[in-house]
Amino acid sequence: MRKCYFQTLLVIISILILCQSVLAGGKDNQFGIGLTVTQSSPSLMLRYWMNEFTTIEPEFAFSQVKTSENSKATEYIPGLGFLYHWNPESDLRPYVGVRVIADIMSGQNETYIDFFTNLLVGCEYFISDRFSFTGEYRFTVISTDSEFSPSWLTPSATYLNTGQMLSVHFYLSKGK
Repeated sequence: MRKCYFQTLLVIISILILCQSVLAGGKDNQFGIGLTVTQSSPSLMLRYWMNEFTTIEPEFAFSQVKTSENSKATEYIPGLGFLYHWNPESDLRPYVGVRVIADIMSGQNETYIDFFTNLLVGCEYFISDRFSFTGEYRFTVISTDSEFSPSWLTPSATYLNTGQMLSVHFYLSKGK
């Protein structure tokens, strides 16, 4: 399954690099698409620059999970982040933020949800006006479902965790 994710990632990156002439990044009212790599699965991230300091980021990931010999479940992972960036004129822009994520597993007429609240510290490096790389460190509070946890297997629990994320962003609008 990881081979499929890697091939999909390469195809999307290749297409977006070929479309560079319509891409731009890091200014007011710009919109970008990001691909994120974490420990679990790749996710699609949308980044909208509300002004030169603030971004809002909806994100979405999904995967098929084998629950037993003959059954599978689908895992959906939607999230929403708010980030504050420094150094608006620089290629290197550190940021802090918060991201809320729901890990939803659905299969065999049952649905379970874990909630993640992330405090973020990261940095976005603009290679050009057209795309950037981001590294992020997350401090996470996890609240698991009361019946079953798709992520941690312990129901009705609270965990503290840390993690990191790497992503690449391609910007689709020129902004102001």
